[in-house]
Amino acid sequence: MKLSELLTKLLGMEATKALAETAKAELGDLPDMDLKEYGARIKKADADAVQLSDLSKTVKELDGKVKEVEPLKTKVAGYEKTLSDGLLETTFRTKALAAGVKKEAIDAALKLANLSGAKVDLEKKEVTGVTQEVFDGLKTQHSFLFGPAATAKEPIPATPALGATQSISAPQAPAGSYMSHFMKAAELQATEKN
Repeated sequence: MKLSELLTKLLGMEATKALAETAKAELGDLPDMDLKEYGARIKKADADAVQLSDLSKTVKELDGKVKEVEPLKTKVAGYEKTLSDGLLETTFRTKALAAGVKKEAIDAALKLANLSGAKVDLEKKEVTGVTQEVFDGLKTQHSFLFGPAATAKEPIPATPALGATQSISAPQAPAGSYMSHFMKAAELQATEKN
């Protein structure tokens, strides 16, 4: 007797009708299968279970590797932030000098400046948004930070021509000190040569 025939008989009985309908709904087409088809389905289900088990192992392995990568991602993000901040600061310092910020006030200007519009592109190593408007705003609110605009570099004084004589004045040492005696001796020696 097939399972479907048994279910049909059970359906005929009023007392077991609800139970039989529930069983038929849960079994689907299983009651109408013969043994070969049932065996094939069992083999396929077993193969699917093995494949699922392999996939579960792979997911666990990848999960472990992801956990290893997370600290590295955090470390790289920290390096990128440091590089970005450094590039922004260097650009600001260069432009601040050109805009007339006093050399000794650049650190304060950096802290007071509104750099919310500044963008750093690490791939191109470019900073945008550090414009003259940033420094105009600083000058309006904190004028004490500014002095005369800085030039590229101050010129180095020329050295005297070879053989030219030039008098050098030295500061006076306190009277009675060892240094004052030494300087007096050097003066006497210089006058004896002339």
